[in-house]
Amino acid sequence: MKRLTVILILIAAGRPALADCLVVSGQQFEMQTAEVGGLAVEWKAQIDNECDAAFDADLTVLFLDSDGESVYETRDWAKLERGESRDIGKRIYIPSAYDEAIAGIEVQVKERERPL
Repeated sequence: MKRLTVILILIAAGRPALADCLVVSGQQFEMQTAEVGGLAVEWKAQIDNECDAAFDADLTVLFLDSDGESVYETRDWAKLERGESRDIGKRIYIPSAYDEAIAGIEVQVKERERPL
C-alpha cells in the first residue's frame, strides 16, 4: 500500500499544474452614445495562455463604478490554443442609465482545458 501511495504522489508531482494558465492583461473599454438611445460599449482585453494545452475561457466582464463595485456585467467565451496570446473583445449595447456610473472594467476568466 505504501508503494502505491508513493507512486501516485510521484505521478502527481511530475504532472504540470494547469491551474491559472490563462492570464488577463491590457483591459480597456470605450463608450459611445448609440443611435438607438442606449450606450455602445466596446471592451477589449489581452488573454495569454501560458500553458502547453488548449483552453476554453469563460469570460465575465464586470463594468465597475468609481468605487470598484460592479454595476453591470456581461459574459463571453473564447478558445485559446497552447501558448496563444490574443486580444478578445466585443461591442455590446447597454441601457444609457449606466453612462455616468461606469468608470472601468475587470475581465475575469474561468478556464477549462480542452480535450485532446
